[in-house]
Amino acid sequence: AWTTIDEVAKKAGKFVAGASGNGYIRPKRGFGTAWDKFSNHIEEELPLRGQDLLDKGLSFIDGKKEPWFLYVGTIYTHVSWRSKEPWMSKYDPGYTGRFADQFSGADAAASAGGKLTLTEREKDHVRAMYDANVSYQDDLLRQLIEKLTTWGIWDQTMLIVTADHGDEQWEDGRVGHGASMRDMLVHVPLLIHYPPLLPAGKFGEGTDVVDIVPTAADALGVAIDPEWQGES
Repeated sequence: AWTTIDEVAKKAGKFVAGASGNGYIRPKRGFGTAWDKFSNHIEEELPLRGQDLLDKGLSFIDGKKEPWFLYVGTIYTHVSWRSKEPWMSKYDPGYTGRFADQFSGADAAASAGGKLTLTEREKDHVRAMYDANVSYQDDLLRQLIEKLTTWGIWDQTMLIVTADHGDEQWEDGRVGHGASMRDMLVHVPLLIHYPPLLPAGKFGEGTDVVDIVPTAADALGVAIDPEWQGES
C-alpha cells in the first residue's frame, strides 16, 4: 500500500530501472510496481558481485534519451565478507589464518551466539576484510561517477548513496547485525549530490533514511504523500 520511490520517479515522467542483490528488494515482495526494467539477481540466480549489479543497472539506462531513475542495490558489505584485492594487501597483508578468504554468515551467527571464538588477530583480519568490501563498493561509486561524467550529465544528476544498516565488529562483544540498535548499526551513510538544488554541507541532526523518498519527490515536483513519515 505504500508509495515507493520507483512510483515517485514514474509520476515525474522518468524511465525507471533497478538492479538489486537483496532477495527482499523486488516487486514480488512489494518493492515497486512502476519499474520499466528491473532485475533481482538472487531471484534470477545471477552473480551477486557489486560489479555485476552496477553493470546491469547501467545497461538499462545506457543510451536512454529520456530522463531516467536508476536504483542499484549492492550488498558487498553484507555477510559473507570476502577478501577483495588490492585492498586486503593494504589493510592486512600476510594473514594466512582460517578466515583468509571469507567470513561467512554462518561464522557471524556462530560468533554472535557464542559457538565460535575468534582471537584478536582473527578479529582484526575480519575487520580488514569488511573494510576491503567497503572500499570495493567505493570503487564502484567511482566507476558510476566517471560514467556519468563521460555521458556529460554528472552535474545534472541527483545521486543518493545510503544503506539499510551497518554491522557490529565486536565493539560491544557482537558481530554482524540484528542484535542491537548501536550506532554502528543505525548510523548509516546518507550522501546526496545535486548541485542545482543542494549546496555542499553536512547535516548530522534530524536526518533519516525515511526522508529520502519525500526529498526525491520534492526535487522532482511530485506531491508529498501525507502518509510518509519523513520530510523533504
